[in-house]
Amino acid sequence: MKQTAFVAILLFALTFSINAQEETPFQRGVRYFNDEEFDHAIAELTEAIRTNPNDANSFLYRGLAYQNRNQSGDINRAIEDHTVAIRLNPNDADTFYNRGLAYQNRNKSGDLNRAIEDYEAAILLNPNDARAYSNRGAAYQTRNQSGDLNRAIEDYTMAIRIDPTHKEALVNRGLAYIIRNQSGDFDRAIADLNEVIRLNPHDAHAFYSRGYAYRTRNQSGDLNRAIEDYTEAIRLNSNNADLFYNRGNCYVTRNQSGDLNRAIADYEAAIRINPNHTHARGLLEAVRNSADR
Repeated sequence: MKQTAFVAILLFALTFSINAQEETPFQRGVRYFNDEEFDHAIAELTEAIRTNPNDANSFLYRGLAYQNRNQSGDINRAIEDHTVAIRLNPNDADTFYNRGLAYQNRNKSGDLNRAIEDYEAAILLNPNDARAYSNRGAAYQTRNQSGDLNRAIEDYTMAIRIDPTHKEALVNRGLAYIIRNQSGDFDRAIADLNEVIRLNPHDAHAFYSRGYAYRTRNQSGDLNRAIEDYTEAIRLNSNNADLFYNRGNCYVTRNQSGDLNRAIADYEAAIRINPNHTHARGLLEAVRNSADR
């Protein structure tokens, strides 16, 4: 029985060795990419391109490896590879999406326009890609030309329609509503952030953003809700100076018994985390003076 097991193991080892030898450079490159060994992936995919310079997939994956490795100059190399992949196969939505993402991350002059154009091409080829709508929305929001905020909200809405659990689209639409600040937008923002928190109750940024929405909406009870959200965000991420700073501001505004001392403690915490937090320093001095009176 032991001998049979050994033979099985030996055969498996031999089979694995033969299969490994039969792998093409492209297959090895994809395997290294999936294992996040990006230097090896780039080397294998470069060899794949040398042997077959018309293989769009080799350029696509090498571009992705450059994007993920993200060393100096890699984003430009990624864009170059995605551009060749598009020339070789202009009907692949993922390649347009990935080049758009590279442009968006590089964010040089004109890159947001290029990213938007690539996401548009990706959407035309695959109208059900929630990522492309969400990222195009983010590009519009960052570009911030006339009408871009509404375009961003429309794209986030389409992404959510395709994938109701798309967290980035929900967060970004909530933030876009806060920025736009039309009638009912804070209610819409809070609804989006409620959904994000339902999907991921450990998302400190969602609690922070909802706290800001409550504080800015400023309906009855909203200040207490903002403090509760900032407190939960701090519990999840105690190294963010702005969380302490904003909760301190809420305590100053509420000004119930003990709130000024709570605000002082929050401003001090913000300064410990970020000694260059000038707003916290300025308010700390002012609140200390008020508390001493």
